[in-house]
Amino acid sequence: MQLKNSTINRKKIVITGAAGFVGRSVVEKLIRENYFVISVDMNDPKIKSKYHKFYKLTVKKFFSKKKIKNIHAILHLASDPRNNYYYIKPDLALENISNTFIILNYIKTLKIKPMLIFSSTKQIELDTKENNMGPYSISKKFSEEIISFYSKNYGIKSFIIRFTEVFSMNDNPKNKALKKLIDRCSKNEDIVVNDSNHNFEFISINVICKGIVKILKNKIKSRFINFYGNKLSIMDLLNKIKKNLKSSSEIKVRKKSKKRLSTKIDKEVNFKSIKTELFTSRLNQLIKNELE
Repeated sequence: MQLKNSTINRKKIVITGAAGFVGRSVVEKLIRENYFVISVDMNDPKIKSKYHKFYKLTVKKFFSKKKIKNIHAILHLASDPRNNYYYIKPDLALENISNTFIILNYIKTLKIKPMLIFSSTKQIELDTKENNMGPYSISKKFSEEIISFYSKNYGIKSFIIRFTEVFSMNDNPKNKALKKLIDRCSKNEDIVVNDSNHNFEFISINVICKGIVKILKNKIKSRFINFYGNKLSIMDLLNKIKKNLKSSSEIKVRKKSKKRLSTKIDKEVNFKSIKTELFTSRLNQLIKNELE
């Protein structure tokens, strides 16, 4: 497939999940930075530019059907970032892993291999600390590991970027906590907090966009880059929002259940064999049996 001549002097970047909150901002930033962006998503990012091409396709269909020459980089952002949602639909984790394999195998077949930038999450660290890995973290951690394997064995240049909660100065996602809390406080509605010890670490979308540009321009050498914000407790966040809006919303902290799910890690044990069952004790007889 040949793209228009207007792209000749611009490096081509493929972005999966381009219509998402992070994806759309990255697309717009890269166009301004003189890249030609190819967006892959089932939703239209609605970005009009002669330096932008949108494909309404799944990751699988795009990388199996479209043949685009001279791709400089693939930025894999496609995945649902709502950690709690994976407890309702854990099969989303399998989709995340499958898409990563599809992209890696696509790059593996190319003579000139584009770099891969994979978006991951700090949720991996949080779940590991609690000894309770959820489907979202598992899928992201596995993807990180398999990317490292392909990088070492097939010469793929890769970068793994981990995010905390991302914010912008406007149009924050309606299904994320920040937007929900602002909306409820603006309507003076009461707010129920499940965990008063919960912390947010908001990172600006602008910081992420700048970081990605630096990666593309080879100004960052490390393969693992964390985009983490400063900690802010949910109670402090709510109080700040209430003060700003002069809201009369009442904050109600839900009492914790006395029953807790155990997060204790089961110990590994080795099954003990009696001496006569050990390999070295039976090797002579094994050899004899194999030669009969």
